[in-house]
Amino acid sequence: MKIRKYTSKDTKDMISVARSLPAWFTKKALKNMEIDFPLQYGYVAIDNNKLVGFISGSSQDGITKISWLGINKKDRNKGIGKKLVLRLEKDFKKLGAKKMQVETVGWTDPLEKDYAQTRKFYKRAGFDKIVKKSSIKTEGKWQSKMYTYEKSI
Repeated sequence: MKIRKYTSKDTKDMISVARSLPAWFTKKALKNMEIDFPLQYGYVAIDNNKLVGFISGSSQDGITKISWLGINKKDRNKGIGKKLVLRLEKDFKKLGAKKMQVETVGWTDPLEKDYAQTRKFYKRAGFDKIVKKSSIKTEGKWQSKMYTYEKSI
């Protein structure tokens, strides 16, 4: 597997990976990616000449943030996400960043197992401090809160 910086030519494949993960990426999120990817910085994971994962991020006021992270469902639990996070973190650290954040669904009612896996992943990656919790958002019968997790780098 190879990790490399993404280019505009990768956008279609990155969105294709995200589209294959409907539990995490809504139609609105997919549209936002079309705007965000060209304006952000990140990496893709390539395995057997196929894009299997991506990460993008940005910085504001010296705090770096992961914006999007996605790994093909069949390629999960192979360490790809961890490698992508560490690669982006390395670059941010080189630039002098001291903190890195990620926002994800932190609480759901009813319990959403997919986001529980996401939180567990970020916790293992060192995002162990919650710095912000949003107000409750309701969509149909589903309620959620977004949490912003942070780690020192």
